Order: sequence, then structure tokens, then C-alpha cells
Amino acid sequence: MAANFTDGQPHVCEEIAVQENKLRPDLQNTPRLKAEAWLYTDGCCYKGEEGNIASYAVVEQKSDGYHQTVESGILPQPASAQLAEVEALIQALEWSTDKIVNIFTDSAYAHGAAHIDGPVWRRRNFTTSNDHPIKHEAAMRRLVEAIQLPKGVAIMKCKGHDTVRSRISAGNDAADRAAKTTGGYAPRQMVMKPTSGPPELTIDHIKDHQEKAGPYEWSEWTRRGATKDKEGLWRAHDGRVVASAELCAALLPGAHGPTHEGKKRTLNNLHGSHVFPLLR
Repeated sequence: MAANFTDGQPHVCEEIAVQENKLRPDLQNTPRLKAEAWLYTDGCCYKGEEGNIASYAVVEQKSDGYHQTVESGILPQPASAQLAEVEALIQALEWSTDKIVNIFTDSAYAHGAAHIDGPVWRRRNFTTSNDHPIKHEAAMRRLVEAIQLPKGVAIMKCKGHDTVRSRISAGNDAADRAAKTTGGYAPRQMVMKPTSGPPELTIDHIKDHQEKAGPYEWSEWTRRGATKDKEGLWRAHDGRVVASAELCAALLPGAHGPTHEGKKRTLNNLHGSHVFPLLR
């Protein structure tokens, strides 16, 4: 028999486990049936004329399908897409004080902070195993506190840029648009010049295009599973090179071909050796 088996304070193990592994006992990962509000959050970070701009937004989805922005703002620098996503979730929770709410985010980072990493950080007093402060410590402390504010809350991870139309995808798209509008983001307009052939595609040229893409495109690539290899080149999970929107625009005429291929075949031509996360 283990030593001191009968020592210690009486307790219910299940209750202790819940307290240790959840930021609040009733925090759900599936929608609440009697929610008073359905909220969608999103963050955005891109390279502006005077440096990086990170913004966030929270939209409420009404019963008639209308989406109203209830919170939005721009984060002071230094900031990132991850921090903007977390700030959006914090703002949604604070807006939901004393309400029963469903909150959706397409950020695995923010969702994981609420359900998985948050309890661990709280137990460790927001330090790593090496006793260093965790990344975004101040924001994570605020998130842990904000989760206690609603009367009841469910925080769900939804798919980003889902092509299947649904109530959830519509709400997520509305939050995405609101965050970009708040930050003043506008997609780049590409003007094509006549060329004698496709652009040169050495490793250095591709890396240069990737570096110029900026934080917004980088965050999209990361969201879709791309990572940097040991040479510093962004690649998809299957090894294909990730091309920036600028490089994609330069390659499109060649993929379209002199016979003016249709959309499907043009995409197949492009996707042979490259992958274009922002191309539909």
C-alpha cells in the first residue's frame, strides 16, 4: 500500500480534475442550445505602408441572418495575427458578461488557449517549463479572466474560409470582413505587363516573393498547414512550394496558356509544382 494513503484533505477526484483541466467547469466546446447570442471573432495582420497593422472584430449573428459588428479595434505594435485572434476572443467574452453565448473562432491558437493551454498556463503561473514567461502573457492572463464573465459560454473552432455555405461559415466570413475593414486592409491589385515568358523561378526568387508577401499572407499559409523548411522556403504539407499572391498573378498567363484553358485546367497546371493558398 502506498505511504500516506489516508493522509490529506477529503475531496472528490472528478471535481479536482475538472478544476485542473478547464478554465471554468461549464466551459463547452459545442454550441449551447439556449444561447442568447451567437458571436464570431477574427483577427487580421498585414503589412501596411507604415508597418504592420493588426486588427480584430467581433460580430453578432442575428436570428434573421444579419451580422452586426459589436466590437472592433486596432492593436498597438508589436502585434501579430495570433495576438489579434486572441484579442478578438477576449473582447467577445467581455461583451458577453452575464450572458449565455456561443462564440466561434477559426483560430486554432485562440481556441487552444481557451480549452487546452489556458489551464496549463494558469497552473504554472503563466510560465514555461523553463520558468520563462509564456508568449503573449498579458493577453493570456486577460483571456483566463474574461472566460469567467459570461453566465454560460461555449467556444468553438470553425473552419476558416469554408466554401460550404452554412450559418457558421456565414458568421465567420462576416467576422473576417469586419476585421479587415477595421484594419483598412484592401487586396492588392495586380497589373500585368507583357512579358516574353514566365518569371524566373529559382529558390532565391521564390523566397524573395514569399518574404514580400507580408504577415497577412503568412498567417493564411500557416492556417492552411504550410511551414518553412530548413532553407527558409514556405512549403505545403505535401512539399509543394507556396507561392505568394504576387507570384501567382505572374504565373497565371502561362498556366492559362495560348489555348485559353478553362479555370479547372488552369488551376491544375498551377498546382502541379506550386500551391496557392489564396487562390480559388
